[in-house]
Amino acid sequence: MNILQFAKFAALGTALIASATGFAQSSSNNIDQPSSMVETWVDARQILSQETNDWREQKNIMSFKINLLKVEIKALEEQIEESRKDVAQADAKRLEMEAEESKLRSAALVVENAVARYEQSILRLANSFPQPLLDKISSLLAQIPTDSADSSLTVGDRTIIILGILNEVDKFNANVTVVNELREIDTGNTVEVKTLYLGLAQAYFVDSNQQHAKSGRLAEGEWVWTEQNAHAHDIWTAIAMYENVVKPATFIELPITIN
Repeated sequence: MNILQFAKFAALGTALIASATGFAQSSSNNIDQPSSMVETWVDARQILSQETNDWREQKNIMSFKINLLKVEIKALEEQIEESRKDVAQADAKRLEMEAEESKLRSAALVVENAVARYEQSILRLANSFPQPLLDKISSLLAQIPTDSADSSLTVGDRTIIILGILNEVDKFNANVTVVNELREIDTGNTVEVKTLYLGLAQAYFVDSNQQHAKSGRLAEGEWVWTEQNAHAHDIWTAIAMYENVVKPATFIELPITIN
């Protein structure tokens, strides 16, 4: 083998070695590449599985919350409906109460006007009441306002005052009353007498000496007294029998004037 042939053989061997080395490296790369792809695929499947599990868990939680909200919404809707009914009932009740209040105000106005008329009538009549009756109702009369519009009392209080006065007037008018009074007699002198009131219909008075007597009656809002000296003893006897000074009681004829 000459030098030229050796050189060619050496070159060929070198080429074969290089080719073998390159094939080996290429084969190694081809083997490692599928393994890496498998790992990536496995990782992807694990991530997908985890995400799927997380989604299912979140879905269950969201479904529970949605159902819970549906229940709360239904309960709120029922409460709203009940509230609407309550509001409707309250409105109806309010309208009913307003109508009742209007009626009561109208009735109160009627009562107030009636009370004012009674007050003025009582004040006029009081001028003709005998002193024993005035003594009983003086405190009540003092509470009657001369002007009803300026009264600080309620209509109820004013009504009670009127009823109290009328009650005393009725009792006085239904009973016999005997009182000691100072009266002017026919001589012009003022003497102490005993006066017998037969309610508000008739009255008699006589002095202790049984010499001076008069009978009285209401006429045009005032008491008119008429001399009855001739009946002084009879008037005294009637009063004495009422006071149980003279017994037994008998019928006594007294002068009377009927309007």
